[in-house]
Amino acid sequence: MSNISVKCPICNKLVTEAGINAHLDSNCQYNIVKIDGTVENLVNDRDNINVNSNVDTCVKSKFQKINANHIYLGANSMEKKKTIQSTLFSNLKRKSNDSNTSINKITNHSSIYNGNNINININHNNSNNNNNNNNFNKKIKIENEIISPNFDMNKKYNNNIKSIGNNIKKENKKQLPLAELVRPKTLEDYFGQEEIMGKNSILKTLITENRVPSLILWGPPGVGKTCLARIIANHYGSFYRELSGTLHSLTDLKRASEECANHLKLTGKKAILFIDEIHRFNKLQQDSLLSWVERGSYTLIGATTENPSFKLNSALLSRCRVFQLKKLSKIAMMSILERAARIKLELFGKTLKIKEESNDTEISIKDENQNYQNNDFKPSKELYEGKNTIYIEKEVIELIAIMSDGDARNSLNILDMSLDLVLSDDSKYEITKEMIKMSFQKTHLLYDKNGEEHYDLISAFHKSIRGSDENATLYWLGRMIYAGEDPLYIARRLIRIASEDVGFGDNYALTLATSCYQACQFIGMPECDVILAHTAVYMSRAPKSVEVYKALGMVKEVIQQEIAYPVPMHIRNAPTALMEKMGYGKGYKYNPDYEEPIEQEYLPKELKCRRYLGVFEENRRKAYEEKKKLEEAKTITDSSNSSNNNNTIDNNNDNNKDDNLNNQNTVENNKYNDSVS
Repeated sequence: MSNISVKCPICNKLVTEAGINAHLDSNCQYNIVKIDGTVENLVNDRDNINVNSNVDTCVKSKFQKINANHIYLGANSMEKKKTIQSTLFSNLKRKSNDSNTSINKITNHSSIYNGNNINININHNNSNNNNNNNNFNKKIKIENEIISPNFDMNKKYNNNIKSIGNNIKKENKKQLPLAELVRPKTLEDYFGQEEIMGKNSILKTLITENRVPSLILWGPPGVGKTCLARIIANHYGSFYRELSGTLHSLTDLKRASEECANHLKLTGKKAILFIDEIHRFNKLQQDSLLSWVERGSYTLIGATTENPSFKLNSALLSRCRVFQLKKLSKIAMMSILERAARIKLELFGKTLKIKEESNDTEISIKDENQNYQNNDFKPSKELYEGKNTIYIEKEVIELIAIMSDGDARNSLNILDMSLDLVLSDDSKYEITKEMIKMSFQKTHLLYDKNGEEHYDLISAFHKSIRGSDENATLYWLGRMIYAGEDPLYIARRLIRIASEDVGFGDNYALTLATSCYQACQFIGMPECDVILAHTAVYMSRAPKSVEVYKALGMVKEVIQQEIAYPVPMHIRNAPTALMEKMGYGKGYKYNPDYEEPIEQEYLPKELKCRRYLGVFEENRRKAYEEKKKLEEAKTITDSSNSSNNNNTIDNNNDNNKDDNLNNQNTVENNKYNDSVS
């Protein structure tokens, strides 16, 4: 006999390999291997056994039963296996035939099956047969009551499947983040971006007319790029597939493109493929979209937070239209927050009420058991409505909108935390400013060290110093260092500013900038912030001179546009005798050997009359003088014109006076003549 043991799939006990079938036939009673290695009730599969038990019966036959639905036939039998499908109707039929057919009652692990050309006879021990029959009758009765219930066709059962499903769906909605719960599905619920989504705007017109081309939505986080893409797909009612540049590979991208293209072939309607964070795709992945977009197999909508000019292929940009989404305005943010608060509170059976003024009287909800005075009495309906109302001041909504800095997702997350705090405590019924400030902890700053905002802020900082605006210099410096910018990066830029913008205006500025860089290396943040501020303000207040910077730019222009002129022979290096014979260094005058000034050329003869230093300052002075002369000439012309106009007005007045005198004289003469006549 083999000493190999196996694990029983039913009882998970170790059983001898040769007796596994007998173990299963005996309801997991035989051939069990103990811890000490001995075998309990050893019975081999090939042995002919006839074991009687109150619980199980091992049958000497051509087949033995394994479970209620499967019969195992012996090795010498013509049929190997046969399966009985136990259904409700077969059980009912079997129960109805029990009264007409007399069969031997057997245990739960043995039965009689009458198939074609198969006869089964099982012998029981006479001493235990009556007990087994009684036990079996009890078991069959219980099983028939459980498996075969008597359905009353006239009875009406209460079917609440729809309501249960709605309750489950409602509970699932409560677990969603607020930003995902309140995503707009129609253009009416989309707030902000008036430049591209306002009335008569180009993108909104294309959406309403179902003529949206492939496009790239570029904007900071939380301004509605994904929402807008889903609204377009919902408005089209077409096949919509959404991918992410951070999750999906080139294979996923090709599969999605084929699905969208096949949808066009089958239905004649373009599908929409939306790719979030499309700038995360590499050049190969972006190039795989070119042929699909060019043929118009589907409408591509990409969303990116990075500048498409830097992150996307020019070939893909030429096939798509780029729309820039800006930070949301305060009014749009407040509309989004109000709508979101109402939607979430409706899930919990509560309503939102906005208090217009912060000095409203405090709302008090009294207990029902309290004895009310006539003036303070509230009916039960009004009291119920008061307990199920959440209040929020308009100033609180405005505070969230301002502190979120145009990021709708960030503002909704803060509102979600505040609403959960109120809903978890029955004694709280108002969202206050303290809750909002506690949720924010600090103002949210948008800053990406490798993104566009990084270069925009350092540019604003540099130009503020150049313009000698010390207040603006401090502000942009603070925006960078408190958002996490590397202080050494700012210090390096200050060294550049010291030579480029300050220059000869204050030669000490370069020394100070170099010391600032070393100090930032020594102590780091947050201590070095004041050192950076000190150096930046000094640069801003220092006099400016760009003479060296402009002269170097002129030299660079000459080098790029003209040929490389050879070095004059008298100032060439002559390290060997051969070079001296060729004339290298011949005629050079060593200046310290002469008392008087030495005149010799150091530029190529083609550039002999070129000047670089002082040219910019001289040209700027000439331009200023010419401009001043023109202004003076214009002032003189204007003054002369005004004087001429005044003289003309005076002459006209004198002429009018003379005419009036003449008229008066004429009238008096006429009166005199009339009196004489």
